Amino acid sequence: MYTAALLRTGFDDMETLAAIEDEDMKDLGMLPFHAKLLRRKVAELNGTCVEEGLEVVAFLRDAGLERYAQPLAAHGFDDMEVLLLIDDLDLKDIGVPRGHVVKLKKRLREYELSLDAGPGYSTPCPPPAPPARSPPARAPPARAPPAGRR
Repeated sequence: MYTAALLRTGFDDMETLAAIEDEDMKDLGMLPFHAKLLRRKVAELNGTCVEEGLEVVAFLRDAGLERYAQPLAAHGFDDMEVLLLIDDLDLKDIGVPRGHVVKLKKRLREYELSLDAGPGYSTPCPPPAPPARSPPARAPPARAPPAGRR
């Protein structure tokens, strides 16, 4: 989807992809959850995967809400599985303004959709399809005995 644009703008190797900035991805028209996915996949290939707990910080940074990383962690929302379960009351207790609540919930929905999108989104690939089978050979139709014979 973004390959031609990335190559055209010089992001043609792992070193430059690892250094891509948010503004570059925005200029390429990359959707926020695709930008996050690109960062995650490049990190995996470079062997620098996001550690548990830091994924929430990276997610909040991508959403422009990094200032809430510490308060969320202090209230136990320190991994994405738990953060996906956060509700408005939790966010109000933490002191997140309503506008940022809306923004966070929107980004969480996008993140959840990216998880449900299938292979390529950190879910296991389905097993390969079994080889195609040929339809069973049909027996030729039975012929009637020649006339006069029984």
